[in-house]
Amino acid sequence: MVISHLTSAARALAFFSVVFGMAYPLLMTASAQALFKEQANGSIVLKDGAPVGSLLIAQKFTSERYFHARPSAGDYATVASGASNASPSSPVFKEAVEKRAADLGAPVPSVPFDMLTTSGSGLDPHISRDAALFQLTRIAAARNVPEADLMRLIEAKAIPLSGIFAPAAPVIVNVLELNLALDAGVQGAGAAR
Repeated sequence: MVISHLTSAARALAFFSVVFGMAYPLLMTASAQALFKEQANGSIVLKDGAPVGSLLIAQKFTSERYFHARPSAGDYATVASGASNASPSSPVFKEAVEKRAADLGAPVPSVPFDMLTTSGSGLDPHISRDAALFQLTRIAAARNVPEADLMRLIEAKAIPLSGIFAPAAPVIVNVLELNLALDAGVQGAGAAR
């Protein structure tokens, strides 16, 4: 009787291992490649044939000549992605927000919220239009270009979120797209980083 139970359990283990350990993942991978090839492969952006980043994962831009992404609790490392888990009432959270505002050279109330706080993943590739506009003066000065040109770039790349947020839908922009557009069309462009 014990042998028959072990045999049944072994058969069930083998069956479910093949179905859910091999067939199902292969089916999902094939479906993703067929229906959503770009996203399934990471939405990698190529410049002159070389990968420069992903539209789905934030990158760390530190130069004054580029838009900066939202802060990351894991320093933009995909392995360490995640939030800081500090609540708004935490002294650690308050200290981090105040330090980020000081680094940006502005008081906390005047800095867009997403430039002071990390996202849930720590790898959010988008910032709000307000966060992009907040950085406009710095980038215009670093690149010696009119702020109006940068304003037009931000508006051209803006993506309104709709649905549950309507009618006051927030507007976001992809940081990598903005920075690549800076390099492509703004005077004095260099390689993004």
